[in-house]
Amino acid sequence: MHNLIVLGGTGELGSNIVSELKSSYEKTLILSRAQRTTETPRDTSHITLDLINQEWDEHLTEVFSKPFDMVIASWPS
Repeated sequence: MHNLIVLGGTGELGSNIVSELKSSYEKTLILSRAQRTTETPRDTSHITLDLINQEWDEHLTEVFSKPFDMVIASWPS
């Protein structure tokens, strides 16, 4: 079973995508630039991350090293 990674999963569109799809995946990860303002949904992990300005580290290797499907629900604001 794949993992789901949702870029921009804290916004209105992204949070709805997470709610609809998370039961179909082993693990769901939300990546966003902003801190969560609401509670992270059950069985979901949240990582605050700015992909443009982030140095690659072991944490990112762990996130992206397993098979995953990705949904991009973010755009520059």
